[in-house]
Amino acid sequence: TWEETQVGSQNYQTCEFNEKLEYDPPGFASRYCKSPYEWMEYMPGNCISETTYQLSTLAELTVTADTASGLVQNISTVLSSANEEDQTPDNLVRVTGVLEGVVGLINNGTFDIDENVRWD
Repeated sequence: TWEETQVGSQNYQTCEFNEKLEYDPPGFASRYCKSPYEWMEYMPGNCISETTYQLSTLAELTVTADTASGLVQNISTVLSSANEEDQTPDNLVRVTGVLEGVVGLINNGTFDIDENVRWD
């Protein structure tokens, strides 16, 4: 589920998934997201993420991509820019963030991956 989280004077929307949201240094969040879905079992530790993200990047993604169709559109946009000259770490973090948003919707039952994602 999406939650409103306050860090300092800033409010961010974050996704708690199945485990607690932990904070590292101020302004950063580590998310440990175990997935019950078989198609993710190849990932290390069966986790979608064990990476530290800047909350400002997460906030940008979670606020603008609040529906399944919005998330898919965001994935297309971010991947398009990441495929060009600006293949920067920031873009890669943004792609990961959008994908995690999709996983969040899958986990709470509002996104059917078979109907909404093409695997080719």
